[in-house]
Amino acid sequence: MRVRTDSFRPEGSGFVTDDHARRDDDFSQRLNRYFSQPGASGHGATTRAGEALHRLARDEDDSAALGALATSDVLVPDLSDPGRDNGDARVVKLPVAEQPDGSQFVPTFTSEQRLTDALPGVGRYRRVPLAALLRMWPSDDLMLAVDPGADEGITFPAEGIRALVALAD
Repeated sequence: MRVRTDSFRPEGSGFVTDDHARRDDDFSQRLNRYFSQPGASGHGATTRAGEALHRLARDEDDSAALGALATSDVLVPDLSDPGRDNGDARVVKLPVAEQPDGSQFVPTFTSEQRLTDALPGVGRYRRVPLAALLRMWPSDDLMLAVDPGADEGITFPAEGIRALVALAD
């Protein structure tokens, strides 16, 4: 799995491609180890997004739960180097993980616990309104993973992302 970063401006000014896209093999290895654990991250839902995910695990067609998820905040791992990155603090750099099959996703989390369970070495994150993030999604080839590796985790392809945006509006 390879990782790169893209930048996102929540205020509505769109994505900015990170000129210093990079591989982060350590991050990729941690995600791979976490994904391979059976029953990873069994912690209960404690946030609005976590509760919505819990409801979706029981009924994937629960439109109220999808709407709640779409209008919730999620945590995006912050892989930037604060000593090196002197950019705009309003820009969120999205970690983009690439699977061996070439599919790519942005990992997001519903709680600090889920994030630290999946990525114990990542000590920083950005809290982002999911709807704002999805309205400016950079590519139809890029999927959104919410609590990747957790039993209740869910991954949205492009059409699922568009459906979530519609529910948030």
